[in-house]
Amino acid sequence: MKIAIRKISKDEYLAWKKSSVENYAKEKMNGEGYSEEDAKELAENSFKRLLPEEENTQNQYLYSIIEIKTKAVVGTLWWGFQNLGKEKLPWVYDIVLNPEFRSKGYGKMTMLLLEEDVKKAGFQKIGLHVFGHNQVARSLYESLGYHVTNLTMQKSL
Repeated sequence: MKIAIRKISKDEYLAWKKSSVENYAKEKMNGEGYSEEDAKELAENSFKRLLPEEENTQNQYLYSIIEIKTKAVVGTLWWGFQNLGKEKLPWVYDIVLNPEFRSKGYGKMTMLLLEEDVKKAGFQKIGLHVFGHNQVARSLYESLGYHVTNLTMQKSL
């Protein structure tokens, strides 16, 4: 089984964006205690700010992940840049695998393709955020050599 990435189509983008905005809002509600209204507003504003020209936003890379043999769409990958002072850091914003492709090695293959893409762009580092409760993703990233650079914690009172 091999995969490839290709630029996301407009239809794929629209479906992904709708789902990703909803999922991000849910994560903010469940993980950080945002109200539903505030979480939805935050999610929508984040996507508008980061992707003002949608799938054609400069320096934002949105891909469909494709299983080469079957041509099946495995999921979606989005990376771009975070500005850290004067430094630009490649940043993984979103990786979504369709349910039938999860826990089968596609996540690891996607991360390795992502790393190749980032190296081709001339960078030697990459960052990402993972919600603390997402142990599956955390385990994958740690197995690939990612390490915690900071940790945010909170307590509901």
